[in-house]
Amino acid sequence: MTLKRDYLIDNIKGIMIFLVVLAHLFEFNITPKISFLLIIIYSFHMPVFVYYSGYLARYNASKIIKGILFPYLGIQIFSWLVYNSFGFFTDFRLITAYTSLWYMISLFFWYISIPFVENVKHPKILILLLFLFGLIIGYDATAGTILSASRTIVFVPIFYLGYFSRKYNWFNFKKNSRLFKLILPILICAIIIMFYCLRNAINVEWFYGYANYSLLEYNPLIRFLIYLISVIWILFFKLFVPNKKTFISKVGKNSLSVYLLHYITIFLIVNNTNLLKIGSYPILNCLILAILITCFLSQNWLNDIMRGNFNKNSFSIKTFRSNRGEK
Repeated sequence: MTLKRDYLIDNIKGIMIFLVVLAHLFEFNITPKISFLLIIIYSFHMPVFVYYSGYLARYNASKIIKGILFPYLGIQIFSWLVYNSFGFFTDFRLITAYTSLWYMISLFFWYISIPFVENVKHPKILILLLFLFGLIIGYDATAGTILSASRTIVFVPIFYLGYFSRKYNWFNFKKNSRLFKLILPILICAIIIMFYCLRNAINVEWFYGYANYSLLEYNPLIRFLIYLISVIWILFFKLFVPNKKTFISKVGKNSLSVYLLHYITIFLIVNNTNLLKIGSYPILNCLILAILITCFLSQNWLNDIMRGNFNKNSFSIKTFRSNRGEK
């Protein structure tokens, strides 16, 4: 029996992974307008991704090793070889992720924690305690990038919010969808206006979750507001993204290969070409490159490799034709 795909999740993941690629391209081409766009993107793209990672999470030891640990180790080693050839990250690091690979380490720890909390009697209390822990950890200067400790703790309440949302059918909009469709866009507009008014005071790294309060000069109240804004964005996308197959669905389905390979791809482009500097429209350059990178890295055969699904069908002529839309 073939399970029906949830295109809502595919579409949301597709949008988020495209924005991950776009944001990392933006970081190599900073302008005042791009800085403002980065504040907006970072306020939701990883929290939404983490939420749906939790929503889809199931504890399976072999899948954790094959689908998370092995891809992380493989890309970590490959990234080091590439970066080292350009004079970056000359010391090999295993427990401190290169660039965006932190998410794989955090995902590993979140998944292996599932058996300890999946049958908790009061999940809402657990979620509140995890949010509180996420606020408190900001005072700990030792929780940093090693083993992605800070981010793992900061984002874990979002992960389990997604996990228990599916288990207990939280955030069901069927009864009050009209009310939420009215309120959520107003809240999102208010958030964006607030970001614009405070754009010179906001440090985009506040949204990263990787450092303590003293290092980035912020406080638990700011992190609390970041949590609140994240949840509003999660509800917004859950309500307004279509639950049907679209052109972005395939990208969401194959988001792993995009996530694992996009940063090294961007690094090679930036260090070997001037594509981001062509013309006078840096935002347009980044948009075009983000579309091209996302489309290429979301191919079925490439995602199969990243997931360790090596079979003859993955590399057949039929598969390559299918990737190009041929029959």
